[in-house]
Amino acid sequence: MGQVLRGFREQQNISQEKLAEMASIHRTYAGGIERGERNPSFKSLNKILVSLNVSWTDFGKALDEQLLIRKNRKFIK
Repeated sequence: MGQVLRGFREQQNISQEKLAEMASIHRTYAGGIERGERNPSFKSLNKILVSLNVSWTDFGKALDEQLLIRKNRKFIK
């Protein structure tokens, strides 16, 4: 999940610090989410998606794509 959020953030050229400010979350929390160290609540994830102007549908599609890529990597090895 964190990699998907990082991808959306980087596509918009927004720093972690700026995203945290926009979403009203702590910057270390935002970084922890992106690194997969923290699991955001529904409320926090919604704040992030709204701040990035990303719909839940687009987020879900991106997650599905990431999972498919990971699954395919396992079969290749």
